[in-house]
Amino acid sequence: MRFKILGPLEILGDDGPAPVSSPRVRALAAVLLLEGRRRVKTEALIDMLWDTPPPSAPANLRTYVTALRRVLRRSGPGEGSPLTTLRGSAPGQSSSYLLSVPPEDVDVTDFQRLAALGAAEMRQGRTGRAVTLLGAALRHWRGAAGEDVSGSRSLTSRLEALNEQRMGVREQFIAARIACGESGAVVRELRDVVAAHPLRERGWQYLVTALYLTGDVSSALDAYRQAEATFRGELGIDISPELQRLHLAILRRDEPLSSVDPTRRADSAFPPQTGAVLDRVRGSLPRTTPGPIGELS
Repeated sequence: MRFKILGPLEILGDDGPAPVSSPRVRALAAVLLLEGRRRVKTEALIDMLWDTPPPSAPANLRTYVTALRRVLRRSGPGEGSPLTTLRGSAPGQSSSYLLSVPPEDVDVTDFQRLAALGAAEMRQGRTGRAVTLLGAALRHWRGAAGEDVSGSRSLTSRLEALNEQRMGVREQFIAARIACGESGAVVRELRDVVAAHPLRERGWQYLVTALYLTGDVSSALDAYRQAEATFRGELGIDISPELQRLHLAILRRDEPLSSVDPTRRADSAFPPQTGAVLDRVRGSLPRTTPGPIGELS
């Protein structure tokens, strides 16, 4: 079986997608998949499914567990189900639930694994390999995380955290492509990024960088001014010193445009003599790598 949550929830069996019609059952499956083979207590599941749990919540949860087991049995090989109930070891202690599926069969787990590997390659300067890994990570996405899942605000927050991870990986992917000499190829995507997320400064930084490295200095400076106006107009603050330093680097022509060869192989390291502009790109990468989105107990 394959489990997908990076978009609409999907459970794929040997005969194709298994329908999960109940919104609460979809939410239950989403929570268990996010936990990555960790046991989840009844109380934690109830908190993820309802903002204000009804008195019947424990009984309702058991009904949803039964329904999810039915879907899993129909979709998977054999008669068993990977969803296990773990009874409390002491009287009055609540049960826990565990969805035991191989990590490679869950899209969010494989996304995070590939993203971490890609970020590590980027920090080592192996940008071609980073492009391959980060691109593979992003191909797992089919829409917003759990876009057809309905649960509590806590569950919504965890799904939004995944969307934020996706955006960070997308930015790293673009940075790696710039470093491989693909500046011209990413300009349109970067314009879409800053239009959709105008207050994410890294998108503006990479757009300015890409435009400059294609030789379009005028558009690079215009993009910088747009970023400056956006942050002052929307937030009433100046843009970061990092982006200001990039602006100054462009004004000083720190990066000789003729030294950037856009035909360089994608598996090469940074283009030669890239100087201050690409140093800004590489130095801006997050030092941490994507990991699991929280835990429940």
